[in-house]
Amino acid sequence: MYQVFSRKYRPKVFSEVVGQDHVVRTLKNAIRLQRVAHAYLFSGPRGTGKTTLARILAKSLNCTDGPNADFDPNDPICLDIDAGRSFDCIEIDGASNNGVDQVRDLREAAKTLPVQSRYKIYIIDEVHMLTQAAFNALLKILEEPPQHVKFIFATTEPHKIPTTVISRCQRFHFKRIPRKLIADHLQKICSYEHIDADRKALEIIADMSEGALRDAEIALDQLISFYGERIDLASVQEMFGIVGWEPLCGILKDIASGQSLEALKKVHMLLESGKDPTLLAREFRNLLHNVALFKASITTLKGQLDPEELEWIREVSNHLSLPLVIDLLEAMDSWENKLRYALHKEVLFEIAILELSQLKEKVALEELLAMWSRSEGNLLEEKIFPLPSAKKEDKPIEEASFEAITSLPKDKTSESAKSQADNTSLISVADSIVDKEEDPREPLPSSDSPAQKWAFVVESFSASNPAFKEIAKHLHFYELGAEELRINHSMEPTEFAKRIAPFYPSLNLEVKKVFDKKLVFFPLHIKATTAVTKSESSSKNKNNGYANKTNEEKNQTDNFSIDESSLKNDPLIKEALEIFKGKILRIEKRNKEEGP
Repeated sequence: MYQVFSRKYRPKVFSEVVGQDHVVRTLKNAIRLQRVAHAYLFSGPRGTGKTTLARILAKSLNCTDGPNADFDPNDPICLDIDAGRSFDCIEIDGASNNGVDQVRDLREAAKTLPVQSRYKIYIIDEVHMLTQAAFNALLKILEEPPQHVKFIFATTEPHKIPTTVISRCQRFHFKRIPRKLIADHLQKICSYEHIDADRKALEIIADMSEGALRDAEIALDQLISFYGERIDLASVQEMFGIVGWEPLCGILKDIASGQSLEALKKVHMLLESGKDPTLLAREFRNLLHNVALFKASITTLKGQLDPEELEWIREVSNHLSLPLVIDLLEAMDSWENKLRYALHKEVLFEIAILELSQLKEKVALEELLAMWSRSEGNLLEEKIFPLPSAKKEDKPIEEASFEAITSLPKDKTSESAKSQADNTSLISVADSIVDKEEDPREPLPSSDSPAQKWAFVVESFSASNPAFKEIAKHLHFYELGAEELRINHSMEPTEFAKRIAPFYPSLNLEVKKVFDKKLVFFPLHIKATTAVTKSESSSKNKNNGYANKTNEEKNQTDNFSIDESSLKNDPLIKEALEIFKGKILRIEKRNKEEGP
């Protein structure tokens, strides 16, 4: 007569139990040392061997030469226990015998001696289903049972069992069985059944079972019934709707780069092909989990994944930061819970992918605002919009940065003044934004100044991002540092942080390509008194391209006046006045040549 694999290959002795070595060793030692307790509680996930080990323990106690941990499975008493016909090993379903009357009958029957064995053993499965009255009726005999009675309880929800019952039992928690052990067990079954199965296919089945060996055995049995004696990866994916890591990694890359449309297209194609959105969510969550473990420590996954899977994880992790992976994992876990009870799972999963693809921009905006908030309290700790760092030959950071934006060199005829004007004068970005038809762009020569290169970057970026032009009018080149390209902005800080956030990642990449530096901003408290019109700028660029600026153009960019209202309302200056109990008497422009 045919038996399913979960019954046919059910462990019959301690040595055949898979993945529960901590429980097996404790029970075998207890039998050898004659320290067998009167009540045991086996708890853990489904399909991990709780009831199986309860039967093995019962056989080891009631076998002919027992108690014996190394009993003969073909002993007549052991065979009776396996078949469920033993008078001295009674298995009770707690779900259907959960009333107080059934427990009272059990309590009365337990007083009688065993028929042919040493002990009368009660195995109560799903014991958490008993009512409170039934538990109360069980307490007395559970605490002081007759010498010939042993209780073994099994449950998947131990938190539902009263503590008064738990405290009277020795408790063992059954853990989920590792993926490798499940795959090895399935490989043995295939060899016994003469089934040609790919190792990769068996590992996918082990992943699906989520640590439950019984689920894996049932899935393998189903595959053999459908495909016969040959099981490969394609068979498993077709049978159970498994997607595989390649398309999921592609979706994750799109999410990491903020390409929500591409990610949505790929997800829609998978759903149209008949993939289960709940299963897709679980696979995607597992992928994010593996990426998070890889980012934290690569050694964590070496024993769990094969080299090909590790290479997939390595490639996709290059596009993600660990904080972003953690945020994605938390969001995906929340969406997976929602999918369980959703009526339109496909729509909800697509919404989940759209939200995940926007998560990177949300995180970037929050970081910008948080960094700016910290900068108002401590200017030197600024990260997103830092002030220029002080150099050994420069003035202190507070003094140097303030004078750099409020004073310009007087002597514009000397070579040093011209060099300083090229590198530290504030060049309005609006002057460099020209009409694409009037001024076709060409690659910048390597000899151009940093200010002109910045103007080229902004012009090129504005051409591909028209919405950036309004922000570009408020940006001014300051200087090129050792590791940073420093740019002034003349907007209200919080408003600037909100408006620059969508463009900052892409703009920073462009700056990285041209300058090999990080792009940073800090506020500007001066405003230009003269501005070059767009037509003049267009004409100038049309005739001269990106050549060095003339003295007349430098005079225009050098002629700035102090915005006194902005300075007086600056939060840093207000805070300094409150600390030192001071007040502003006058505001002067000071040139760097005059010294501190």
